[in-house]
Amino acid sequence: MGQATAGVESTRGRWLGLKASWIKPLAFGALNIASASGIVFANKLVMTTYGFSFTCTLTWIHTLFTLVGMRLFLMAGMFQHKSLQLRQVLPLAAAYVGYIVLCNLSLQVNTVGFYQVMKIAVAPTVMLLDLIVFGIVPAPKVSPNTMGELAQTPNKQQPLCLLGRSLHGVGQQHIQRHQQRQQQ
Repeated sequence: MGQATAGVESTRGRWLGLKASWIKPLAFGALNIASASGIVFANKLVMTTYGFSFTCTLTWIHTLFTLVGMRLFLMAGMFQHKSLQLRQVLPLAAAYVGYIVLCNLSLQVNTVGFYQVMKIAVAPTVMLLDLIVFGIVPAPKVSPNTMGELAQTPNKQQPLCLLGRSLHGVGQQHIQRHQQRQQQ
């Protein structure tokens, strides 16, 4: 009887073999991946199938939905409001909007596969630029995203164009400049 009780005790707090404390972060991570990929596929669909080529307008629509969503989360008590001065927020807002506009322009001229690889490449690119510009050596841990980027190859259905690569490169440099200003 003692062994049966011990077996039941060892499965408590687990679901599908996972610790209970892992379920919520894994669910949120899966939701993040699904929503981010869904937005990319929806953007590409709107741009290719319906011929919507106004990437700045598309960015404005995304930003508007983000604002509305964050206001709803604030009203639901999911986080507390923090007041900041405009000069503190403006560089981050400019970097965000610039990055999204450049990414949407890149998506307009590239395949979704190449776009996703280039988006994932932001983190290793920033780490490399930090090393070159500031001498900051990244931690020896290699993230799953970096490993996935190394293993991933772009979709070859559409030839990669210089404009598409350039737009994503400028977007990565845009984010790097913002981070440089934050570190000064």
